[in-house]
Amino acid sequence: MYSSSHAAIGTTLVAGGFIAGGTGGLIVGAAVAVVSHLFVDYLGEEPYGDLTTSAIWELIPMLIFAASALLSGYPMVFLVGWLAGNLMDIIDKKLYLAMFLKNVDPWYFFHKGKPKIKLDLATTKMYAFMSCIVYVTTAIIMKGYA
Repeated sequence: MYSSSHAAIGTTLVAGGFIAGGTGGLIVGAAVAVVSHLFVDYLGEEPYGDLTTSAIWELIPMLIFAASALLSGYPMVFLVGWLAGNLMDIIDKKLYLAMFLKNVDPWYFFHKGKPKIKLDLATTKMYAFMSCIVYVTTAIIMKGYA
C-alpha cells in the first residue's frame, strides 16, 4: 500500500495508545503500528500512473496529514504514527531513495511476499481519500483529548 494508508493506520494506533496509556501506550501503539504494515501490505495497490499523478495522490494526503497533526495539538503523536506505520517501507526502500535514484537498490528485508488481495485503481484512490478522513478524525479526537 501507499504511504497514506500506512500513515492513517499507524497514526490511529499510536494516538489510541497514547490516549489509553500516555507515553507507555504510545510505545505500544507504535509497536503495533509497525507490525500492522505487514497486514496492510496484503492489499496490493494499483499504481496511480505517471509521476505527476502519483505525486498528487501522495502529496495531497501528506499535506492533510501535516495540517491535521498541527491542528491536533499533538504533532509528535502523528509523526510517531507516520514513522511506525511506514517504517518497513523506510527500511526496505532505503529512505525511499530507491524509488527516485536509479543507483540505489531496494533491500526488501520485510517485503518478501506478494499481496493477497489486488486492488483496482478506484479502490486504491478511495483508500488515499479515506486516509485523509482518518487524519482529520484523529486530529479532532486528539484535540478533544487535550
